[in-house]
Amino acid sequence: MTDFNAPLGTYLTTSDTGFVLNLNSTYKSAKNQDFVLELGYIHLWLDKDVWGGYQKISDDSLNYREAWKMTLTILYSF
Repeated sequence: MTDFNAPLGTYLTTSDTGFVLNLNSTYKSAKNQDFVLELGYIHLWLDKDVWGGYQKISDDSLNYREAWKMTLTILYSF
């Protein structure tokens, strides 16, 4: 078991904790045009008793990364 994201290893237990932050903003630039910016972040704190068999990538973290997202949508209606 070297990768938390392996097909059989991607689930959370009741002992795991996660933090999700989403920021969404809309800017109306013209009568029929909008810009929508979406930013997101997810951080996990995994239970070491369950996930301790996975290979470490640093001192106290498991082999997973935080998730980030950024999208920019341009809406034009006519």
